[in-house]
Amino acid sequence: MKIEKFKIPYVDREISFDIPHGFVFLKGDNGAGKTMFLDALSGLSVRNCSSIIERPKNIYINQNAFFSDKLKTIYLLKFVYCLDGSIWNEKKFWLFLENNLENEEIASIMNIMKKKWGILSGGERRFVYLLIMLSLSRECYIIDEPFVFLDNTKKQVIIKIIKNRLSENRDIILSSHEYIDEINKMKPYIVEL
Repeated sequence: MKIEKFKIPYVDREISFDIPHGFVFLKGDNGAGKTMFLDALSGLSVRNCSSIIERPKNIYINQNAFFSDKLKTIYLLKFVYCLDGSIWNEKKFWLFLENNLENEEIASIMNIMKKKWGILSGGERRFVYLLIMLSLSRECYIIDEPFVFLDNTKKQVIIKIIKNRLSENRDIILSSHEYIDEINKMKPYIVEL
């Protein structure tokens, strides 16, 4: 994928670079324009889209997931799969988890999925949202600030799934302002904004 003279609004910056296949890590402080860039890269924002050449079939996992507080979390999973055009099959999600995680990690997720969305903590909501979106099959996963609100245990689960998606020859474009040692050990292509 090629970015040519992409103008980041409100930051007064123009960027050009090639995004290689594999793992790309966007670094930058809060307000550096990471989210605005990822919005455009994913197709969510039409601003400066002509600057992005060869957009892959992607899924954009942004920072926010707003759903009714009364919604059972398992129905969020059903909702996302239906929007994706996938035939709803709850077993598909659990099989994804079994292929990526240990039994204790899955048991913890099962407990979260039984709760209503409104009683989940911010970290649990973020965690479930990331799990559901990462369970969908895409060529490229664009993930904006995945570790915000996550405790260390949940961060490790998400990192494990990211590693597995990379081993399946998928692309990951991830932004963060946090330093996470495991991410650096995966030797991503780093773009600093």
